[in-house]
Amino acid sequence: MGRQQETSAVYNMTGGDGPDSYYRNSIFQRTVVEDAMKAVKKDIEERLEFPIDNIPKTFRVADFGCCVGPNTFVAMQSIIEAVGLKYDDKSEFEVLFNDHANNDFNTLFRNLPSAFPFSSQETIFCAGVPGDFHGRVLPRASLHLGYSSYALQWLSKNPDQVADPNSPAWNKDSIYCDGHSPQVVKAYSAQFQSDLQNFLNARAQEIVGGGLLIFTIPGVPNGALCSQNYHGLFYGTLGSCLQDMANEGLISQEKVEAFNIPMYYPPIQELEAFLQENADFSLERIYAIPSVTLEDVHSRANMEPTIASVTSIVSAIVRAIMEVVIKQHIGEDSVEPVFERFSVKFSQNYHKLAEMQTPTNISVVLKRKALI
Repeated sequence: MGRQQETSAVYNMTGGDGPDSYYRNSIFQRTVVEDAMKAVKKDIEERLEFPIDNIPKTFRVADFGCCVGPNTFVAMQSIIEAVGLKYDDKSEFEVLFNDHANNDFNTLFRNLPSAFPFSSQETIFCAGVPGDFHGRVLPRASLHLGYSSYALQWLSKNPDQVADPNSPAWNKDSIYCDGHSPQVVKAYSAQFQSDLQNFLNARAQEIVGGGLLIFTIPGVPNGALCSQNYHGLFYGTLGSCLQDMANEGLISQEKVEAFNIPMYYPPIQELEAFLQENADFSLERIYAIPSVTLEDVHSRANMEPTIASVTSIVSAIVRAIMEVVIKQHIGEDSVEPVFERFSVKFSQNYHKLAEMQTPTNISVVLKRKALI
């Protein structure tokens, strides 16, 4: 049987706030967050319902999969603003930042003062909550609004079948769920649904009746393959670089064949059907956020999109996400060669962007049913 990839540190984005860090290279994700917040504010206004005589004195908000910032700050600021407007600023706020214990919380909290100015520190209190969000991380019935963005596509582990040469779901020729093999898709989908169910079970215990759970997750249009969108081009290019290094004898072929990214992008129809069956939450709304393009990212960065600029931004984003994964599974010495090759190969394949679909981002609003 092929070696199952360990995933204890897979979720860590590159820490710190240096040139290769996630903090400096998550502008695509930030653009998604900013666009989602427009709808989230409306959802809070229309769907968050606490009796006027029972407004929480301390309103608790948690970001599950917060990473190191700065995107979590954008989301938390918007949510606090929306709740404050709805309830006339009668509440104090406790903001809980959750991610794996290996997350770089030091960078997050070092940059926190710029997110929440001194003038708000008498009403906004912050804390870090290390732990896997697929399980309980907070006290029972203590949370009023749970939030997550670009985190739930990460699985708790890879499906066992995709690393097993004896399984029809062996994912030998790809490092991610590209959508071409029905058996591979079925294995990833089953793992995703199991993980999402665990996530919902945990949040059902933590969120009070009437509270909201809002999340954004990258997905694919119904009937489409992940390999047909930008993300597929990114991860397909990365896999191609690893295979080239194996062909040249720089890394082992076995490592490449055993390497799978524990990530699944669900079709919106599959996600909606799954959520509608949940007994603890009512599905208030599920919709596709208007797609974010690489041109949008450049526009907000005040840059003109060129082959060089797109390659630079994409390479930095992919490295910030995948550096720790590559280091863990392939080896630390492989990191620089892999991403040097990635920049060259992506630049050569730049023309393929015109053929790719823009990624779908799915926004979900759930309400915790009344506790019995």
